[in-house]
Amino acid sequence: MLGLKILLGLGIELTTVITSAVVLPFIAVCQSLMDKAEEGYRFSFEKTLSDKKETKNNMNQSKKTPKYVLGLCMYLIPGVNLIYALVQNSKIRDLFKSEENQSYFVPLTEDEQVVYNKLDKTTDKIYFCCSIASKKEGSEEILGVMGGKVVMVDHELQTLHEDPLLPLDYTLDEVKELNGITKYSYRLGMIDDKAVAIIGIPNEDTNIGRVQLKNEDYRITHDFVSLTEEEAQDKTFIVYPFMSSEDTKKDLDKCIERIRRSRGSADTSVDLKSLIPDEVLEQSTMDNDTKESQEGFTYKKER
Repeated sequence: MLGLKILLGLGIELTTVITSAVVLPFIAVCQSLMDKAEEGYRFSFEKTLSDKKETKNNMNQSKKTPKYVLGLCMYLIPGVNLIYALVQNSKIRDLFKSEENQSYFVPLTEDEQVVYNKLDKTTDKIYFCCSIASKKEGSEEILGVMGGKVVMVDHELQTLHEDPLLPLDYTLDEVKELNGITKYSYRLGMIDDKAVAIIGIPNEDTNIGRVQLKNEDYRITHDFVSLTEEEAQDKTFIVYPFMSSEDTKKDLDKCIERIRRSRGSADTSVDLKSLIPDEVLEQSTMDNDTKESQEGFTYKKER
């Protein structure tokens, strides 16, 4: 019987702690976000990035104060923690309304306002406010709501459906030669600190700010930092076809063979694993790597 009372007491204590420390603050934030949406504004994570370091330092400093420690203790006292949470929630709402924090909000576009006004369920409105907070200005666009979820399109995000061409170290001139096969445009840039060329881009005005790689989780994206040809002169590139047909692939293979012959024998070998930008791609190119090494072809490494 005593054990049951102890378990019951712990259950009540845990419930009040979770409610006061998690549930009530979450409700306060969601309600504040919806209030701002009603006013025609949304929270922007992009606006907070520049202040991220300063905010982190301020938080680290506040954790060392007796007031912060006392606040944590308040959440552990049943009943008192609920009252304390309600007081803190009032402060959260005041933070969203304060003049000094208005710089973290940006106006909703006309289309975004229309989408929000069409939402009836509170849960859909909360999802909208949370989703749109991470929207990237100038690249992402709200298309609407489908199945109660916000549908956004990122105009700067491109998916590379092809594996990188082997070998994984092409010079700028070789990139241009390979791209000539496609009869389209190409783009030079850096992905995860590795020089990358994307060839065969049908529309030369295509925006590429981030990329998704083949065989990776769709939630994983990589920043693509563009390079000028002047910046690319002394680099060697991992080359990705933007898109290619079977005929184009055959022509690319012939072009790669010409590049191999023109290089002749190399005096050093490259660890291909170090050049592959992601572990997933390492697995997908492993068989090709083995085949190339058996043929006796060695790869020149950028010095």
